[in-house]
Amino acid sequence: MVGALVVAGLGLLAYDAASDARASLLAGEARMDRGKELLLEGEVAAARAELAAALTKFRSASDAARSPILRALGWTPWLGRTPDTIREVTRAAETVARAAVTLADAVRKLPGGLDALAPEDGRLPLEAYAGLAPAVSTAHRLVADARAAVAATPRTLLLGPVGPARRDALEQLVELERSFATTATLLERLPEALGGGEPRRYLIGAQNPAELRGTGGLVGAYSIATVEDGRFDFGSFRPIQELPNLDLDRVEPPSDEYAENYDRFGGAGFWLNANMTPDFPSAARAMLASYEVVTGERLDGVIYADPFALEALLEVTGPVEVPRLGIDVDAGSVVRFVSNEAYAQIRDTETRKVVLGAVAEQAFSRFMERGDAGIEALRTLADTAGGGHVLVFSRDDALQRALGSSNVGGSFGEPGEGDAIALILNNAGANKVDYYLERSIDYRVRLADEGGASATAAMIFENGAPSEGPPRYVIGPYEDISAAGENVAIANVYCMGCRLREVIRDGERAEVVPGAEGGLRFFQQVLRVPSGERTTLAYDWTLEEAWREEGAGGTYRLRYLGQPTIRPTRLRVEVAPPPGTTIAGSDPQMRIDDGRAVWEGVPDHRQTFVVRFERPWYARIWRSILRWFTRPVVRL
Repeated sequence: MVGALVVAGLGLLAYDAASDARASLLAGEARMDRGKELLLEGEVAAARAELAAALTKFRSASDAARSPILRALGWTPWLGRTPDTIREVTRAAETVARAAVTLADAVRKLPGGLDALAPEDGRLPLEAYAGLAPAVSTAHRLVADARAAVAATPRTLLLGPVGPARRDALEQLVELERSFATTATLLERLPEALGGGEPRRYLIGAQNPAELRGTGGLVGAYSIATVEDGRFDFGSFRPIQELPNLDLDRVEPPSDEYAENYDRFGGAGFWLNANMTPDFPSAARAMLASYEVVTGERLDGVIYADPFALEALLEVTGPVEVPRLGIDVDAGSVVRFVSNEAYAQIRDTETRKVVLGAVAEQAFSRFMERGDAGIEALRTLADTAGGGHVLVFSRDDALQRALGSSNVGGSFGEPGEGDAIALILNNAGANKVDYYLERSIDYRVRLADEGGASATAAMIFENGAPSEGPPRYVIGPYEDISAAGENVAIANVYCMGCRLREVIRDGERAEVVPGAEGGLRFFQQVLRVPSGERTTLAYDWTLEEAWREEGAGGTYRLRYLGQPTIRPTRLRVEVAPPPGTTIAGSDPQMRIDDGRAVWEGVPDHRQTFVVRFERPWYARIWRSILRWFTRPVVRL
């Protein structure tokens, strides 16, 4: 009895010590966040001061973790898990702060700080990228060691705030390690990819989301760009139709899966449909293989850009003149002009594509020539690339692996834990009416015991395209394909390991064709939405492994995989926790409505939703004790 009281007293005292450690961690995290903001703003000296202050806070947390009370608690049989975990979490925080200070010091050595990474006088600064790479590699190694140390600590039977602190720290360390690994490789490999050793040549594809394809839009025009010592030299933009289509047996598909899904639409050698897949690396490989067969030239990579990329460039450079029309377009008008208005003002297809290509080249050249925009210019373009509006593929395997783990790489799917949802449309109406399409997704998940779930995905499509007025090239009609203003699409709805129960279209059961891509399942159907009308699709499915148990609670993760569109998709996510549990937290922050976590808005191009839930405190203690006592002492 006395021993039990002693252990209980130690536990209470240790709870205070653990809380102090967590408070210091949170204070350090706030200083880290501020330091990051200052660093991105170019205030390198102030950023380093904040990061150093964060390091001091994290050291205070380490002192709390080494307090006599927590050391005494470490002598008890199972409560000793708490001080072990606190020590490693606080050490990890210290390590991350050291990594951040290392980066700040490296940036301080660059002439002009972060501005040294921005283009100037028409050239990207390859030397600055190479100079920063070693510091990022060092930061990556530090974070990787910290992540491994925290991952090795116990995750159950932890006192009070220690369990959530460990979980949050580990998730952030995993993401940070991945980010540093990607950045280090990009900085190491970019100088060579940008012509630092010898000239490189890339296929530049102009996507138009007014006629949707899986990666974003039909590639109607292309150019071959030569990059030497960080300088881009664009060839003339030409209609993609000038390149001859190839029979299926003349070009090797990027994968068997690609061939199975897209050969019936022309396959890798059919230029207008090569990017029906939402997986950009697959589309890029298809185009590179086809281009080599057609021309005999082996290119070094592919770059796609859409009108929103032009919008980002013009935010930095200001307006540019449209050749032959004598009018200016700026950041506020370029998307509308390129995706819609140009068809009425320049009727000849080849002339229009040459003119729009000249607009793109002019905007990019002025962006590269700006010497006063600094890091703000790169940040604007990076934000646009993060939305899927700039996509890059490289034949350099190491560089491509890094690109593939970033949004600019455009990878789609890939197996992972939890849940996933995506809506991908491919225009099948031969028109440009996706410019007028509004779409929304309402995804409702009801988590069940043992990791399972049931879900419904309701999708609404509203076609605002007129049936008369714009040129026939924009709205049709096209005989036996689409009526005037009608939106016709091949609609793929993707999910992770789901079992479809039924699909309802406008109140009636609909038939779909199942398939698989990128580790996900999809259900395909032809969708028709007449001019001025709306259509609703409702998918009902079950999932066997939607969430993961953690201690006496669990975590549900949902990956949303977006498609770049003219009008952004609106998303609503509602998650009901398993019976007997309550929502304990979410990322991003979600409101709680009748016990369910709810998020509404326009999601990021690639966004992950995390919902955590737990059982009542007495149930958590009981499950932890049962698990400890039933764990075998010796594993045979």
